Amino acid sequence: MKRLFAVLLSIFLVLSLAGCNRISINHRGNATLNYCGKVRGNDIELTQALTAEETGSVKKYLSSARYCHDGAGCPFDENISIAFGDQIFAIATDDCPTVWVVGSDDYYTISEAGRSYIVSLFQKYVAS
Repeated sequence: MKRLFAVLLSIFLVLSLAGCNRISINHRGNATLNYCGKVRGNDIELTQALTAEETGSVKKYLSSARYCHDGAGCPFDENISIAFGDQIFAIATDDCPTVWVVGSDDYYTISEAGRSYIVSLFQKYVAS
């Protein structure tokens, strides 16, 4: 009986910890891409609603990101971000595959595919 209890407790702990340190996005509307900076020497300020498909893809990549203890070493700018309502995620401005939850000390590592996809959205909307 003790062994069964120990096994059940272990399974419960593994399942409960599997979702820890992950980004949870509950916003139901489309995400917003925010950019404020220079492009080819011109000042640009852009707020662009993403499509439902783009929002779903970004949400998928962010939700699969893993908590990162050392993300503060990457350069971030709140003016280069994606927002889901009040949740704002700043994208590292170098090649670092990290996002920062603006207003917190939380950093998450995203996949290279996720970073590439998010960068492509900035290129699509900011460069046009």
